[in-house]
Amino acid sequence: ERDLDAETAGFRLADAVEHLIRESSDGRPVVLALDDLHWADADSLRLLRRLSPAVAGLPLVLILTSRTAEAELDDDVVATAAALARHDPVRIPLTGLSDDDVAAQLGERLGVPPAPELVRAVTERTDGNPFYIGEILRLVAGGPVEVDSIAGLDVPDGVRDVVRRRLAALSETAREVLAVCAVAGRRFAVDVVGAAATLGPDEVDDALDLALLHDLVQADDQPGILRFSHALVREAVYAQVPALRRMRLHAQLGQSLERARSGARIGRRRSHPEALRRTGDPDGGMARGQGTGHAGSGQIRTHPVHDGPWLSCATVRLPAQPRSRHRQCHSECRHGP
Repeated sequence: ERDLDAETAGFRLADAVEHLIRESSDGRPVVLALDDLHWADADSLRLLRRLSPAVAGLPLVLILTSRTAEAELDDDVVATAAALARHDPVRIPLTGLSDDDVAAQLGERLGVPPAPELVRAVTERTDGNPFYIGEILRLVAGGPVEVDSIAGLDVPDGVRDVVRRRLAALSETAREVLAVCAVAGRRFAVDVVGAAATLGPDEVDDALDLALLHDLVQADDQPGILRFSHALVREAVYAQVPALRRMRLHAQLGQSLERARSGARIGRRRSHPEALRRTGDPDGGMARGQGTGHAGSGQIRTHPVHDGPWLSCATVRLPAQPRSRHRQCHSECRHGP
């Protein structure tokens, strides 16, 4: 009896809201904007679903915003989105702000037009995320905002808090794998990270699936490569890795990358001798790394001949003299040319 009464009351409320919208329109459309739908309570979402059949006939412009990370969308949110989808809504995925928009936000906060170099520095550090821009500016509040100061700032506390909350929802294994990813760089090869994490492929895949669900990492255009959703997210995860563990992970990643490179050389020479001849390298000298610099040169050399997902990686070759193991083996995934 009580459930029936609640159900009836729910439909009566939907009828009352529909009547209110019609009465308020006065011949003009009514704009109803609901922000952060992923945080809406169950009753509000149920009301939206009950209004859904009447939406098309109402003088109403309905604007809803929601996060897209699947882990933050519960069943009620998904059901509401599905109910409204039958009206063929316009979906607008939000990306980072453009340079002009970043300049406008900086100018509003600083009170003066920002220099182009400062705009680029802030955009690169924040990926144009308005929240991250605000957090960065909060760190330098009251002082001069210089390009060098932006690059050297610690991860803002607000960003750390957001990342900690997302990490807390992951399994311990997922957090361990994500730490390896953070040491590897903003973009990282899944196979190389998996080998360095010393876990089975299924464990690594499950861990990265969780990270994807929580929007900590995203798929890259290049197969076999993932990237952190934002540079500051990667920095926040990296900052939580103890210094000694970072050293060990740098060494493990270097060894993993070397094994991957070695496998690519062997496979390339065995599988593609004709391709080697056509490129003027019949002996496979390029695949062996000739022309990429000598150990001890202290230079960074890319290895474009690799066929695996580590194409975008660069290896730092350091002088062959006693020093910490992690520096000798340090390899970092970087953006490709």
